Amino acid sequence: MERIKILVDSGADIPKELVKEYDITVLPICVIINGEVFYDGVNLDGREYLKQIKEYEQIPTTSMVPVEMMKDAFIKYSKEYDKLIYVTISSKSSGGHQAAFLVKSQIEEETGRSLDLTILDSYAFSMLYGSVVVKMAKLAKNGASYKEVIDCFNKNISNISAYFMVGELGHLQKGGRIKPGVALIGTLLGIKPVLTINDGLVDVYSKERGKRKALDVAIKQAISEMKDPSESEILIANGYADEDCELAKEMILSKITPKSITQYDLGCVIGTHTGPGVVGILFTK
Repeated sequence: MERIKILVDSGADIPKELVKEYDITVLPICVIINGEVFYDGVNLDGREYLKQIKEYEQIPTTSMVPVEMMKDAFIKYSKEYDKLIYVTISSKSSGGHQAAFLVKSQIEEETGRSLDLTILDSYAFSMLYGSVVVKMAKLAKNGASYKEVIDCFNKNISNISAYFMVGELGHLQKGGRIKPGVALIGTLLGIKPVLTINDGLVDVYSKERGKRKALDVAIKQAISEMKDPSESEILIANGYADEDCELAKEMILSKITPKSITQYDLGCVIGTHTGPGVVGILFTK
């Protein structure tokens, strides 16, 4: 039986209990706050971070997993497992995917031997790929072959989609993602952008007036993309928006009875770029 180790960066937002249950190794993405570097999920908790983000003097930024952390993890687990699989956040938004290949090459040059490491680009964010990684790790833990684990990734990564309601425009404006005038008018009118993922990048799906309307648009579109809503697994991403997440859950259950519906806390990576108040509807198609 092949011993397979699953690694992922912290942009996947996998809940800690699942990380522990399926022995997933999570490499932390860096968050820079007022010039100080923090490690996502290590010394920076997503929920507390989004609670405090308005208070920071400067808009925080993110940076990829430190190269030395990648290198140490790859070397360590290559000695303990037959094969390594590392899944990264979308390469279109981060240099972490390409950096992993460079680290792999460096290790091979230094050791003079091939490193049995497969690096997979999720072209996704948060539990859009985190949920797939959990499925892969579950298979690996239960003795599945390398091919079965890779097939799991290929089958599932394109079968999950998402729509996110952004809580406020002020954070997007401070981060330079929309113009101040647009943010001011949008705030006065109660505009709530609905975001989605297109070709590995975050994109605006629509702009709605009021959170209930925005959630309704996101939920209706999600349901329309489900082949069989009763078989769909739904995740609600909570970006420090407890009441809105409960509202979203009620609205979903008033329309369909999915196979499962689970809430999780949004992590630091997406939260850095959107600010607090985000509600995400992630679903299998």
